[in-house]
Amino acid sequence: MAATLPTEITQSILLLLDAETFHNARQTCVSWSKAAFSSHVLRLQLLKTPISPPETMREDDDDGWWSQLFNQVARANNFGKRDHIDRRVRDRRRPRPAGIKAQRGGGVMVTSRDKKKIAVLKGTYLELHDAIDGSHAAVDVHLSRSLYPLWTAVARAMSDSTTAWMTMGQQHASYQVALSYTGDLIAVGLGSTIHMYVTGRLGEDEMPAAYVFGDNDRRRQASENEMEMDEVKGTIQSLEFAEHDTLLRVTVCHMGIARVLYLGNPSAQWSHASGSSVPSTIQYWKHNLNHVYLDSSRLSRLFSDNGKTRFTGFRLLIPDTHTVQNKSKQRLFAAGFQHGDESCYCIGSVSDGDQATVLTKLPARRHRLSEPWLKYFDPIDGSMHPEHSPEGGGPFLESDNIRFAKSRWDVSNMPAAASSQPLIAVSDDGILMAVYGPGEGHKFKFANGGAIYVYNIGCAPKISRTPSPDLVPGSIAPWPFLLDIIDDKPLSLQVRRERDSSGTQSQMVYIVSVETASEVIDWRIS
Repeated sequence: MAATLPTEITQSILLLLDAETFHNARQTCVSWSKAAFSSHVLRLQLLKTPISPPETMREDDDDGWWSQLFNQVARANNFGKRDHIDRRVRDRRRPRPAGIKAQRGGGVMVTSRDKKKIAVLKGTYLELHDAIDGSHAAVDVHLSRSLYPLWTAVARAMSDSTTAWMTMGQQHASYQVALSYTGDLIAVGLGSTIHMYVTGRLGEDEMPAAYVFGDNDRRRQASENEMEMDEVKGTIQSLEFAEHDTLLRVTVCHMGIARVLYLGNPSAQWSHASGSSVPSTIQYWKHNLNHVYLDSSRLSRLFSDNGKTRFTGFRLLIPDTHTVQNKSKQRLFAAGFQHGDESCYCIGSVSDGDQATVLTKLPARRHRLSEPWLKYFDPIDGSMHPEHSPEGGGPFLESDNIRFAKSRWDVSNMPAAASSQPLIAVSDDGILMAVYGPGEGHKFKFANGGAIYVYNIGCAPKISRTPSPDLVPGSIAPWPFLLDIIDDKPLSLQVRRERDSSGTQSQMVYIVSVETASEVIDWRIS
């Protein structure tokens, strides 16, 4: 049996494996684990990975040091995760609770994050339902007429429960709906207007919190000398409550360029660790919906005034315990980073005055040529494979990317990060990040769908803090991997961490979820 082989023979077999297969093999049994613990074996396996090795490749270190370094590389690059992915597809409209009927044109239906309430848009009003049995959870919310511009033909706008055609600039505006965590608040966006309503009670004299881009933009209060905010133009593409519902994340698109704004004015003492926050009520939003907390366009302009820098898909990361305890005024974010000819995804920080700093550049297809570790390790370039089809030399197929991506260091596992409208989602624990690149993975860049990639950003350097005693020196590149290629444009992208008790042992898993116009796709990563 393989378990009883001499250690030297087992080590010879292990050296023939790639780094990810080696990581899996060293966990099969005690004898293989002991054979893989050798510093000689670990050092040669690390040479097959994209780490920055000059200072770390020291042959005089003991086996434990090398094992610790390899474990960090394995975590950063999600070794073993690709072997435990369960893909599930379900119809976006079915099954649905019995009390909720299908809407003409697909309708707009959103679920609160606690999964207890569902909001359904029906013409000029919203219905709130219980997510289990479909029964009414609260009174219907009638949308205020002020949501629609005066120059819009109301009859035409209401003829479809999903979209309204706006004649100005020939722009197509769709209804965007977001529910707060428990479904107590509903945000509705149309064109350049946002309304916020409270559920459960709505008197005739109860006016919604309202904000109109380009109408009530005002000087922010952070500094006396701060410049006026740029005028926000375009149509609202997405709405999302964030951080205990004290922020509303809004994506606005104009001329193909997406801009992310965070509206609201949360307390400086906001703490995710303790659960304390400013009460998110309709009164809070009436006072703060017109306050721009962060603006990706402004961050880009202040980062570089040459007009060639852009933060795309901007997403704030939840403050960790260290940041809260030390009352740091810095906020971490994840975003696409386009600077001149460079395109990649990054982890950055933003401080008072909206000054952004890029802390970590994540490996990406166009960025990799400038990586310092490239002189030690050069990944396989998937675009250079001669057999783009089973017959060889034929047309490029989307399935080829999936096939090439089975090699952990193939460039097919790397996003191009060149899109102006990527989708970025990060788990609440700040570990797993998923990015969607429009057109990527397809034969034509203008394809309706795109590719989804996964990074482990938990190992990426962030705000400087006291080093962990078990941290091994060296720069470990958190390489992404290609999760899947989809054929439809996603409406949303989410990453959540859940406890899975379906097996013999309860474990925490990550769920990457994409919602399109017709279906919801979940990838369960254990």
